[in-house]
Amino acid sequence: MMLLVFPYAAIGIFGDAHEVRVTRARYRRRQWKELWRSLARMTVAWRWRIVIGAALSLPLFAYGLPSIRTSIQIDGFFREGSREMTSVRWLEKNLLVLDSFEIVFEFSEIDPARPVDRLVLVETIEKSIAQIEGIETTVSLTRFTPSLGSSSGSRAVARRAVTNDYLLEHRDRLEETRFWTSFDNLESWRLSARTSTLDDVEKIEAEVLSTISEQIDPLAEQLGASVDWYVTGTAELYLDVEQQFLRDLVRTYGVGFLVVSLVVLALLRNPVAGGLAMIPNALPALIVLGGVGWAGTVLEVGSIMTASIALGIAVDDTLHFVFWCRRQLESGKNAGAAISSTLQHCGDAMTQTSIICGAGTAVLGACSFLPTARFGLLLSGMLLAALVADLVALPALIALRPRSWLANHKSENDSGAQ
Repeated sequence: MMLLVFPYAAIGIFGDAHEVRVTRARYRRRQWKELWRSLARMTVAWRWRIVIGAALSLPLFAYGLPSIRTSIQIDGFFREGSREMTSVRWLEKNLLVLDSFEIVFEFSEIDPARPVDRLVLVETIEKSIAQIEGIETTVSLTRFTPSLGSSSGSRAVARRAVTNDYLLEHRDRLEETRFWTSFDNLESWRLSARTSTLDDVEKIEAEVLSTISEQIDPLAEQLGASVDWYVTGTAELYLDVEQQFLRDLVRTYGVGFLVVSLVVLALLRNPVAGGLAMIPNALPALIVLGGVGWAGTVLEVGSIMTASIALGIAVDDTLHFVFWCRRQLESGKNAGAAISSTLQHCGDAMTQTSIICGAGTAVLGACSFLPTARFGLLLSGMLLAALVADLVALPALIALRPRSWLANHKSENDSGAQ
């Protein structure tokens, strides 16, 4: 009895609700189709405005690219007020600063019996560097030798003689401090300038280099020796890594763009169509990274991968659009009808995939680890920009000269041969 009654009862109870859902779904599909038709009419009618506007905006965003700054300082990794930042601030305030510039002076053509002359040069530069804002303390061999003082005349000569004898007598022990070492006729002296990991290390480095450059030549001339110098240390290493990040961002995106361009060119068999298809894929990185440069936002280790990842995701929508639009043109449709049909066929899928991927990466913006958070937000922004470029800029470009730009050269050659 239940098998006979229940199906009919279920249809009577839920049938109307199912019909309502189907009706609503059909209505929503009609609404989306009308939206895509309207967008197609707009892009075809305004194609010149869209293309010219995009072309004029490119230099504006490109101008911000040289202003992009990278950083691996600790305040770019954790949010202010986090446990990590609180610990670092307490440590640097109460115990020691974490970063340092290590300046190494290499002396050649020297008098081995007069190490005090090299000590005087190091001390003079050390006093100047200690005055730079952001330098918390300096350490050199002067901490382990008798003071040279600030007097002049016979007293200064006597002090230097005493210090010189001390250097010669305790040379082996002093070299264990690793602030002074020698090999054959070459001596290396190290000066350590400590600075906070939270300060503007790049600005401090510029002042350190300027101070040494201004003083080293006159002091070396007085000494009568040849002096080479270089700067190393954790602070200098961080700056080198930051510059390497920026070079890697350009290199990885450039290589990725080249490889993807060759693949697109091989698939489309038309150099003009291949170049056309790559324009919307170049716009997202240019717009987002150019905006980052204009805004002065600092990029970290996680950010250098965003442009290449966004390129790989966005090119799929572009190829989908171009292939379907070419098929519609080959069937005899005009530009407006072909673009409208393509948007109706591809628009839903392109929008849904971009929203899903963008929303998935945007969730990372809530992470407490800032490189991960910025990676998610930048990638989400690039995917959104890529979607707009594919739905607006690409149809406008195609509408300018649809048949000549999207012609399949291989098909034309085959038909001509037949």
